Amino acid sequence: MVADIDVNREIWGDSLPTFPANDHIKLAKCIQQLLESDDYWTSVSKEGFAIAQSLSAKRMAESTLDVYKRAAANKTN
Repeated sequence: MVADIDVNREIWGDSLPTFPANDHIKLAKCIQQLLESDDYWTSVSKEGFAIAQSLSAKRMAESTLDVYKRAAANKTN
């Protein structure tokens, strides 16, 4: 589960359960749901691991460099 903020939506999409940031009650309910259902836990875990495997520091660095290159190419003075 992840807080429902822009960066988490960008990375995880709709694959993981979300809770409003700073809403401790909703966070507790999400945790409770995971703990009460082995099937739900397994499903969420598989989704999270599948997405996490596609992430890497190298990919992040390459994407960041690409953004900088595009910004530099579009720079107007």
